Amino acid sequence: MNKSGKHSLLFTEDWQSYAYFRAGVDWELQGEKDKARQMYLKALDRDPNNRGALFNLGTLDIDAKNYEPAMLRLAKARDLASQGSENDFVERDAVWYSAIFQLAAVHLYSGETFLPAAENEAERLIKTIRKTMEIIQTTRGGLLLGSVKNDDQVLEKFLCGVQPIADILHASIVVSAYESPDTADDNRCRKVAHVKLKVLEIELSDKSALSAKVQYNLACYHSRHGRKLENQVQQLILYKKALCHLDHALDSRSDWVLWACKDPSLEGVRQCQKTRVDFVKLIETYTRRHKEN
Repeated sequence: MNKSGKHSLLFTEDWQSYAYFRAGVDWELQGEKDKARQMYLKALDRDPNNRGALFNLGTLDIDAKNYEPAMLRLAKARDLASQGSENDFVERDAVWYSAIFQLAAVHLYSGETFLPAAENEAERLIKTIRKTMEIIQTTRGGLLLGSVKNDDQVLEKFLCGVQPIADILHASIVVSAYESPDTADDNRCRKVAHVKLKVLEIELSDKSALSAKVQYNLACYHSRHGRKLENQVQQLILYKKALCHLDHALDSRSDWVLWACKDPSLEGVRQCQKTRVDFVKLIETYTRRHKEN
């Protein structure tokens, strides 16, 4: 992927910055988020452009619901990871895709005022994934990518994992912005119908192949969609779907229970009187499993 040599695979050219970054990752994997944050900040003291440290700090900011600094750090990580011109779709590394995904998510979490920005980021992500996949699949030999075939295959596999969760996030943003029983705007209605169909296609695919991330994001989508409905029967159906997908997600990733308890996208299923007890039971089950592991 990286034919220009401008970026290091270590996210930085400073070895001490990288060492602090790796220490931060190790602390975060142990659940020591404060210690991880200190290491990431030290990494940035050595190299302010360490995009790995910027990205991980941004996700910690989201976890702490500090959305403004998260936006700034993720935007900088995205820009640093961007290689080449805006039209050179294939010159993006994994941090670019991850950062722009999280940027779309944090704008979604920040309320109605930020929904247009969330939609723009999500659409940019989807467009870039689609174009990059097309180029990889048509070139294969790497002539346009300036990289060996194995690199293309690694990127393609990564994007295959990102594509469905990008589509689901985009759907969450669109239904949050435009779903309304009173809307008479044909463009908005078509947009909502399109993203609903996209989510349905994902759900109707081989369920055994759906990753924990896809299952979790489907839970978030149905919870958000349910909050937009006035019909309580339809709302409950969506909340039950959300719980089902969340169950599948946590079955693979019980370490996500803490975030599920505060994820803004799951607020609907957490607060609904008819699903609140089931949500708590689910969380208790996977909290015990996580402690046992």
